[in-house]
Amino acid sequence: MVHTLAEDFANEVAALCATDVNGRQWQQFLDQHVPRTDDAGKPLDGRSRTLADAKRDHLTQPYRSDPRVAP
Repeated sequence: MVHTLAEDFANEVAALCATDVNGRQWQQFLDQHVPRTDDAGKPLDGRSRTLADAKRDHLTQPYRSDPRVAP
């Protein structure tokens, strides 16, 4: 049973790793999960903007440079 679960998990990870994500889709992901606007649609400013940008940069780093995400 353990081997079956491990194999299923490995297959799922392989399928997810084979999913293509273009730059536009990546930006949509970031906009959805770490928006640069408040609930009213007004652009963030000050510390809120800095924190959002830092989170976006932290997520984008592996997207741009991790070999598992390449090319």
